[in-house]
Amino acid sequence: MSDLEFEKLLNEGAVVSIIINETNEDWYLVPIDYWVMNHWGQWGINHNDSDEVKCKLFLELIENYKVSFEQIEEAYEII
Repeated sequence: MSDLEFEKLLNEGAVVSIIINETNEDWYLVPIDYWVMNHWGQWGINHNDSDEVKCKLFLELIENYKVSFEQIEEAYEII
């Protein structure tokens, strides 16, 4: 994600989150709409899929929103 995209998300409102799985701890700055997952279909995720499949597809969907903790920390020091 570019610095400009990062700044735009901060200004428009985004969810800062950490997703921890068996092997990774990854930070994300994700548009709020992505976290309103009662509408899986709008992101091409079938509601009837298993939780494992939904998780895999969701992580692929938000991959471009992955950021470092340092980016988050620096952004909030400025605010």
